[in-house]
Amino acid sequence: MSSIFSDFEYDIFISYRHNDNRSGWVTEFVNALQEELAATIKEPLSLYFDKNPHDGLLETHSVDKTVEGKLKCLIFIPIISQTYCDPKSFAWRNEFCVFNKSAKEDPFGRDVKLGNGNIASRILPVKIHDLDIADNATIEKEIGCALRAIEFIYREAGVNRPLKLEDKKEDNLNKTVYRNQVNKVANGIKEIIFSLKNSGSNVSQTTLKNPFSVAEFEPSGSRTKAKRKILIPAVFFVALLGLCIYAYDQTHASKEISTIPINKSIAVLPFENLNKDADQDYFSDGITLDIIAQLSKINDLRVISRASVIRYKNSPKDFKEIAKELNVTTLLQGVVRQSGNKVRISASLINASTGEQLWSEMYDRELKDIFEIQSNVSKEIASALKAELTPFQQARLEKKPTVNIEAYKLYLQGKFHWGKLSNSELAKALELFKQAIEMDPNFALAYVGLADTYSLIAFFHITSILPAREAMLNAKEAALKAIALDNALAEAYVSMGYILRTYDWNWSAAEESYKKAIALNSNYATGHDYYALLLTCLGRFEEAKLESQSAMNLDPLSTLTNLDGSRILRYYGKLKESMEIAQKTLELNPNAKFIHRHIGLLMELRGAKDSAVLEFLKEQGDIAPNETNGVKEYNQFCQTDLNRLLMDSLNSSAENIAQSYMRIGNHEKAIQYLQKSYKNREGTLVYLNVEPLYRPLHRDKRFKNIVLAMGLRPKVN
Repeated sequence: MSSIFSDFEYDIFISYRHNDNRSGWVTEFVNALQEELAATIKEPLSLYFDKNPHDGLLETHSVDKTVEGKLKCLIFIPIISQTYCDPKSFAWRNEFCVFNKSAKEDPFGRDVKLGNGNIASRILPVKIHDLDIADNATIEKEIGCALRAIEFIYREAGVNRPLKLEDKKEDNLNKTVYRNQVNKVANGIKEIIFSLKNSGSNVSQTTLKNPFSVAEFEPSGSRTKAKRKILIPAVFFVALLGLCIYAYDQTHASKEISTIPINKSIAVLPFENLNKDADQDYFSDGITLDIIAQLSKINDLRVISRASVIRYKNSPKDFKEIAKELNVTTLLQGVVRQSGNKVRISASLINASTGEQLWSEMYDRELKDIFEIQSNVSKEIASALKAELTPFQQARLEKKPTVNIEAYKLYLQGKFHWGKLSNSELAKALELFKQAIEMDPNFALAYVGLADTYSLIAFFHITSILPAREAMLNAKEAALKAIALDNALAEAYVSMGYILRTYDWNWSAAEESYKKAIALNSNYATGHDYYALLLTCLGRFEEAKLESQSAMNLDPLSTLTNLDGSRILRYYGKLKESMEIAQKTLELNPNAKFIHRHIGLLMELRGAKDSAVLEFLKEQGDIAPNETNGVKEYNQFCQTDLNRLLMDSLNSSAENIAQSYMRIGNHEKAIQYLQKSYKNREGTLVYLNVEPLYRPLHRDKRFKNIVLAMGLRPKVN
């Protein structure tokens, strides 16, 4: 029987490794699926299932031309097992990869729009095992997005095998039923077939019109020249929470920051490096950072974040002044000395208003005891401040991040260089995190550092280190590994949420990731900040303002946290409030030139274009901050700025160039660069729907299509 479309050989192709059918599982599944299809779809479908083994064929062996021809099918169903993603596997190399490539080039495209507006891939994976992180990453790299599969997995403690017909739901941790899963596959096939038939195609029918194709994005008059491709949409990130179940008592969920009494607030001042060796600063700074991280796990405390307290390193200010600026009542100060394998740490908890010492301790230990010291300090402070410490939180405080002290030191060095944010420093951080992981492959925090470094490399377009797309795929792999190693690590969920938001455009999964991070650590300012930015992308501004305020309460002197708060207000249209925070942020960090760009955008929206140009020039370093003469005319500046971006297009985002075209009124070019930004999956595009510069494009069909393809709801002016 041939396909329902005459230009295709089969409707369905089943791909599997021969080893996975030794028990007859694949044969049984195919039989069950055929029965289900007969009861689900009116017209009969042709299904190709080859019982002959192909595993073990190498590049030098002949490829079965018969199978190659039969890959010209509508729907490809790979049986994803623990052994499927093997370069020597015939099924992976000559079926999965070949179909993925050819489907993108045929008239339908690999990804199709369903009747309900959702997007589905013509690759419909069936998963029979939980995969190793590396195998999962291999699949996602091949398909260019997150893997979504219908799972036939039976789970018990220590069990990872294919689900069988006779398995009982109550015995299976997944609570799935074999027949129901078969029905899901059949319904998935039905949806895709229905969409292909009713959307139309030049394959024995009328032309299929995919609303997310490049042709649809092209300016009027150029569509006939456009090569048809299907842009990969944002896909649901599957099994994030299912893979990461953790023993966390929901009765101890995080408190709202605003409800924590002021007498339970603390700032950890930078610990002094008594070695007086600048090369050892990374160690004293790292101890400070880690004690902050430990205290942050106690949800009954409000703990000020590192970006704010680091400003007081070697500061002459007294305790009262510091406490007032940070809005806390207690301060922790300390000193660190390291000598070989020995470490001395002295710490004191101070009542900032009276100067009274509430607690003090000195630790003379071996370096290998550093985690025990940090844990003891945190528990003693919790006791001194009468903070509730739940069993879960106590267990987290006592958990060692690594068993390898050398790996820990490399990690601290990586964080030290990462915080400097320059291209060369990020390259150093990347290597240091990799070295830490080589020392201890189970070091979850090192994987978080790796994920965050790759994310910044992509965000800043540091192509000298790695192309943005490849950097984000690496970031996702590292974040997934961190979660797999420690599924109660808040930092890992924030890293994952960032990737889901900026690269996958998977809004619901990103929100779940941020919520989980905040539940685990309500003091993690970055979690609140990034969640606020996600809510902004979705147009949920009131919620975004609350999360942003929580972030600023926890990190009141942070340049980035305050700038993000100001940006959210700009997107919201609260220009006066936004400007107040922006000016405060500039006072906090006069050397941060990028703040001038944001102030320029605010000036631009308020109609003060001459003042806007002045700020843009300050950002570029073309004039001194206090210089007021020689400002170029606005239109002249915009054209000059656009030319500068185009000349440095390799290191400029397409979305930035689109904004420049909007400034000179060239909407066609702006649309073209937004299409390019979409294809490149640029992180800044997430604000497309709320960026005021793009308001003139809101009614343009091509603009709406980009917004829809990202899974967002188009705005109406």
